[in-house]
Amino acid sequence: MIDTSIKVFNKFKDGSLPWLELDLDFSSYIKESEFTAVEPYYVTHREGETHKDWESCCLHGLGIDKTRVATDYEYDNELTAPYNWTPLANLAPTVRKFWEEFPAEKYTR
Repeated sequence: MIDTSIKVFNKFKDGSLPWLELDLDFSSYIKESEFTAVEPYYVTHREGETHKDWESCCLHGLGIDKTRVATDYEYDNELTAPYNWTPLANLAPTVRKFWEEFPAEKYTR
């Protein structure tokens, strides 16, 4: 088990794990009114890449419309960038609560 955990961590660390499926129940955190409230704040995301028509916004990040990595906004790296809750988090308090209760020491975007 520990060996597997270390392998997964290392894949995250080196960027070779594209996604990780988590066995989580989100149903109590899904509020349609919150999704509707944040919808006007979506901006084009990853334009110029293969992700055609992707849009995003940040509840936690460098700003509501700052959806890319910190270095794209002239910060040294992800770990030292001043990530924090954006004003958008007030429009989605249930989603914010989910992330506040999620067992992580630090969040980026």
